[in-house]
Amino acid sequence: MSTDMHVRWGNMYSCWFPILAGVRQGGILSLIFFALYMDPLIIQLRNLALGCNLHDEFFGCLLYAGDILLMSHTVHSVQMIIYVMSLPTTVSVCV
Repeated sequence: MSTDMHVRWGNMYSCWFPILAGVRQGGILSLIFFALYMDPLIIQLRNLALGCNLHDEFFGCLLYAGDILLMSHTVHSVQMIIYVMSLPTTVSVCV
């Protein structure tokens, strides 16, 4: 089953195109899939000591409703965080 979509930019519209994969924003599974994907990345950033720590708590990557805030003390560390987050990841799920 596909859903047809189009893009609106100002008062202009694109041609309709099919969406063949993915989860709709706000869908029931969206939050679960986001958490399953992001949790291993956050753990990896914490283990690599990339980002900010405050009173022994990791604050290098803050997440809320699909928005991501990366924080660090140096530009080099931010570049390393972006590099780590761009690597392919494998998510294992036990059901």
